[in-house]
Amino acid sequence: MTRPILALTELVPGVYAWRRASNGGIAVYGARDGGRGLLLVDTGADDRAIEGLQEWIEHFDAAEVSVINTHDHRDHTWGNAALAARGARLLAPPAGAEPGHRWETWLNGLQVECIALPGHSPDSRAVIVRGVAFAGDAVYTPDILRRMAVPAFLDVERALASLDALEAWLTRGEAAPVPPSERWLVAGHGQPLRGSEAAGAVAATRAALEAALEALAEVMGPPSYGPAPAPDEEQVLEWLRVTGMSAQHLSSMNFWRRVAAGYAAELARRRDVGVP
Repeated sequence: MTRPILALTELVPGVYAWRRASNGGIAVYGARDGGRGLLLVDTGADDRAIEGLQEWIEHFDAAEVSVINTHDHRDHTWGNAALAARGARLLAPPAGAEPGHRWETWLNGLQVECIALPGHSPDSRAVIVRGVAFAGDAVYTPDILRRMAVPAFLDVERALASLDALEAWLTRGEAAPVPPSERWLVAGHGQPLRGSEAAGAVAATRAALEAALEALAEVMGPPSYGPAPAPDEEQVLEWLRVTGMSAQHLSSMNFWRRVAAGYAAELARRRDVGVP
C-alpha cells in the first residue's frame, strides 16, 4: 500500500483508531470461513474517508466487513451506503435507549458491546471492543474543548447521565479483563486517550457543560416561571461569543439554536426541581 489516506494507530492488538474530519476505528477478527473480518466503527465524513476504508479492507484482505455507528450524524456515517453496496453488513443497536443501557453482539468471537449515551443525539452510544470505547460526540477531548467550549448536546439532562455511564465504564471494575488504566477512549474528534486521561476527558466535558449553562443563564437573565423559554438568535450569538466560540460555528445557527434550547431546558428543569 502506498501512503494510506487514513493512517491507523493501533491502540491494542487488532484495534485501530483513525482520524480525519471525524474519528473512527477498525477492529480485526477471524471470519467464519477462516479468513479475516473487519469491524468498522463509523465511516467518515467524506468520500476520501470511504476510499481510505476501502484501502484497508483490501489491505487486510477482509472476507467479511461489518459497520457500526456511534450515532447517525452524516459526519460519522457518510460511507455507510457505499460500503454496504460493496457487501458490508450494517449493525443496528437499538436506538432511544436510556443512558447506560447495554447491548452486545459477537462477531465470530469478537465481543462488541454498546453503551447508550444519548444527549448529543438520541441514538448516541459508545462502541466497545477489546477495552477501547469509541464514543462519538457523547464526550469531548480537552484539545477539542479548547476550540469548542460548548459541548453540542441537545438533551443536557440525558447527556449528564450519559457522562456518568461512560465514566463508570472507564474507571470501575478492576477485575474486568481490561483494567481501567489500560482502557482507551476514542471520542468523535480529538486525540485518543487512555486511563486517567480518558476519565479526565469526561470530567472536562462535564465542567464545560456546567460553564456553558452558567454563561447561558447570565445571557438570558433572571428566570421566569412556566415553560422554558427558547433563546432568541441574539441571545444564542451572545452565548457563543461569551463562551469564546470561533466564528466558524456561527454559520450553523439552526443547530446552535437547538443546542441553546436544550441548555435552556436544563436551566428550567433545575429551577423547577431544585437541582443545585
